[in-house]
Amino acid sequence: AGQLEYVLHDASRIFQEAVKIDPVNVEYQLWHVGCLASCLLLCSGNKIGSGVYLYPSQKQNTITFKDGPSHEVRRRLKKYNEVRLEVSTALRALLTLAHYQRSPKAHFAICAVLEWSQVMGLLVGDLFEERIQDIKSLHAFHLRQWIDKDSSDFALEYASQARELCNVSHFARTLENDPTNIENWRKFVRSLGPLGTASLPSKDVDIDQHRKLCSQCSRLSRPRWIDHRGIEEKKANGEWWGSGREWWEDSLLFLDHSFLRKTACNVEGVIARLKKEVDTSVEENASSPDTGAESDVCRKRSNLAWKDWLPSEK
Repeated sequence: AGQLEYVLHDASRIFQEAVKIDPVNVEYQLWHVGCLASCLLLCSGNKIGSGVYLYPSQKQNTITFKDGPSHEVRRRLKKYNEVRLEVSTALRALLTLAHYQRSPKAHFAICAVLEWSQVMGLLVGDLFEERIQDIKSLHAFHLRQWIDKDSSDFALEYASQARELCNVSHFARTLENDPTNIENWRKFVRSLGPLGTASLPSKDVDIDQHRKLCSQCSRLSRPRWIDHRGIEEKKANGEWWGSGREWWEDSLLFLDHSFLRKTACNVEGVIARLKKEVDTSVEENASSPDTGAESDVCRKRSNLAWKDWLPSEK
């Protein structure tokens, strides 16, 4: 284990030099983090693949494997704390790069590291249970940004497996790009799912009283209801798929009932107008790479969420 750790740590130095030469290269940064994270696992003395543990091995006897917990298979290496700080520094650099570069590859790299749960457990340590939701939120943010920005087949396939996180936003953007394709409308509507939710509300919400007071919820069959508070929180945090898409009402959906009645039978006319309006919107927004999918609030959260739980030298 010691020799393998030495080889990986030596490789991390090579990638560190590569990062110095090209600091905006995501692959160099990710390889640097990956090598150091592998060193951390080897230094911990814990069995690799044994699950999430917050502390390194406390094993003292190097001859027998019967003493102590089963996941502690080796003695911890003396350089464990030093390597832990190195991993933290490298991950901070990658997170900072993703915040300013905002490329699909950078967001995907962050997701890959955050999903390495055994490394994250050792890296965060005592704060892991307290900060687990922050880590999940950070992962969800970068996952959503990756799928929104990446049009590769792999990203599209992954998007179908992450419906709850980002499919609505993804299909909304696909629809904007080609509103004349009826399949885009069908996929978007399917991604929205059923109206309302059947999940139980929090204790401070009386579902029956809520249905009586809300004209929208009262029209739904029991036990469905609309979580208006949750929607408003998502809007405030920049996580709602409709953020930045206010132009849909006039330019894409045509919520003018008189117009809809007059053109109900003129499908070709509706399609022509849709295409004209969307083409105009695309031209107006061509100079801005951000179309509302990533709000300032989200950027701040992605940049600050990790500062409190990544270890640093004091």
